[in-house]
Formats: sequence, structure tokens, C-alpha cells
Amino acid sequence: MPEVVLEIKNLTRRFGAFTAVDHLTLSVNAGEVFGLLGSNGAGKTTTIKMLTTLLPPTSGEAHVAGFSITTQGSACAAPPPGDYRSRSAGVQRGEAKGHPPT
Repeated sequence: MPEVVLEIKNLTRRFGAFTAVDHLTLSVNAGEVFGLLGSNGAGKTTTIKMLTTLLPPTSGEAHVAGFSITTQGSACAAPPPGDYRSRSAGVQRGEAKGHPPT
């Protein structure tokens, strides 16, 4: 059975009456590559901010490399600016160069 490295269950983030992420559920196995695609305002950045513990979820749960983003956040947190040491999760900003569109 593959190792699950990212598990998201019913992750939701609201800003007042606006729902930015609405009950997102997905899992990613070790060795898989995934991306969040969507139009502006679809909740991609909000999701990444929750997974890197920069923004708490309104409801739901996620585990990054087995660590809960709500109770074990420091283990999966984004590194401070300028700190490039390895953490459990990584965020690649900018365009992917050299990869053809799928």
C-alpha cells in the first residue's frame, strides 16, 4: 500500500461570508507529483497557506508527511523568509521551467 504524504479532508476556509476553500478533500501518495490548478480566486493560494500553517483552516483537517496542520503545525510549517533548510513540505513559487504542459 502506498505511503500517503498529503491527506486533506473537508478543508474549508472562510473570510466572513466569503468561502475561499470549500470542503477540499484529496490525498497524495509518496512519489506522486500534483498541482493545484484553477482560475483566479479558486482558493489555490489559500490552500497552500493552510498546508504551510500560515493560515488556519476554518474547519476540516490536513496531514502533511503525517503531521497535523492544526495540532503539529511547526513540523509542516513554511520556513521563514531566507531560510532554505529542508522541511516536511515545500512550496515552489513561480513558473515551472522546462516542463511541457499536460
